[in-house]
Amino acid sequence: MPILLPKARSMGSHHSARMGKDEWLTPPEILAAFFRFDLDPCAPAIQPWPTAHRKYSLPQDGLALPWEGSVWCNPPYGRHAAAWLARCAAHGNAMALIFARTETKDWKEQVWGKADAILFLFGRLH
Repeated sequence: MPILLPKARSMGSHHSARMGKDEWLTPPEILAAFFRFDLDPCAPAIQPWPTAHRKYSLPQDGLALPWEGSVWCNPPYGRHAAAWLARCAAHGNAMALIFARTETKDWKEQVWGKADAILFLFGRLH
């Protein structure tokens, strides 16, 4: 009997790339599982629920502005994600919501060896 392998699936996001935006909403149940954050440096301009006490949204540059206190970071994905993860590591009191692409160069350089803890969520966020 032949072995049937599952069809290859994309590592895509919970938003379509066709949307033409690079802002991501964090599901409120994820935020509720943690304490209240002081800053969200890459918050969507329009937030249906708060992610932190203070936020930076476009056109502000959350990478360049000061970070203080506990930081929640649901960064823009793609080629700039590594810069956000590096800033999280440098700040030392940040939590990032990112794809678990553990084989990538960015993950190896910015997560393994720098994170104090890693939590893998089951399934996709919606």
